[in-house]
Amino acid sequence: MTKTSHSKIYSTESGITGGGFFKTHPLHFTKEQLEWIENIQLPKRLFLISATEFDDRYLYLHDDWRYRFSGNNLAILFSTGKYFCDLSPVSLKLLKYLTIAYINENSASVADKFAQFVATTFKQIEVITRESLIEKMQMLVAKTERNHSDSSQFYYTLYALRKLDRNGFFESKDDSDELEDLLLEVPRPRNNNWARYQNLGKVRTSS
Repeated sequence: MTKTSHSKIYSTESGITGGGFFKTHPLHFTKEQLEWIENIQLPKRLFLISATEFDDRYLYLHDDWRYRFSGNNLAILFSTGKYFCDLSPVSLKLLKYLTIAYINENSASVADKFAQFVATTFKQIEVITRESLIEKMQMLVAKTERNHSDSSQFYYTLYALRKLDRNGFFESKDDSDELEDLLLEVPRPRNNNWARYQNLGKVRTSS
């Protein structure tokens, strides 16, 4: 049985110490998670490793991220976009951290989609825990009218879950279950377009 943390849950309404973070969406964090997010140091620019001579070599991390990559003009509108306007500054900082990690480990070509779908997941849960993210993924797989967007949200949420887990976001003395053991019972949406996620071999395939 999965163990759950007994840490207190805090709304972002009261903010991080001296940071002026105010609640704009009912997503709650533990005190430890708030401190973890506060300690994130976001860079001012990001080198795009696989950029060609026709692409931007750097992504400048202003309030809204705009860049050219793979022949397309891309934008992640963290400050003005409809996918992000309901998220608190705390949630946005965490989302930016995850998006940077995704770009570094995968590709900037779909980073806008990654940010949008993970933002959607954030807005559909009340707390960010292993259990809440896994439950959201199970709901996406269980949908009778599941479409490509649902599959995309599943895999991007899975990436975010694994990244947060590996970097100690969920660390708690009461939460000793291994994430990969928990994921054994999570079906994987069947989608031939997602070969890039072939490393998810421990997630069962759903028909």
